[in-house]
Amino acid sequence: MSGFLLDENLPRQLAEFLRAPTVQVVHVGDEGFLATSDASIWEFSILANLVVVTKDSDFLELATVSATGRVIHLAVGNMKLATLCAFIEGHVQVIHEFLRSADRILILRIENR
Repeated sequence: MSGFLLDENLPRQLAEFLRAPTVQVVHVGDEGFLATSDASIWEFSILANLVVVTKDSDFLELATVSATGRVIHLAVGNMKLATLCAFIEGHVQVIHEFLRSADRILILRIENR
């Protein structure tokens, strides 16, 4: 795993929040994939060895029918960037465990309180 590919339903600013010296983070818009099919984005993520990070459940289906590729599905609805960053920050350990595993799908949800 060389990094993350953020889907167009996530803000580009999230890439800056996630980026680290050892982690590549790109937004589909930076790669010329805005308004592109999910299948094309999926294929690019596999070729580039990037985990797709998305709110789009269609990528879950792609992950189940494809032999390769990985996805982190954020089942969170709409939220402000700061709230989204805090949500992801609260799940860093789970994300790291996912990256070290052979699992191909990680779904992160807001817990009911």
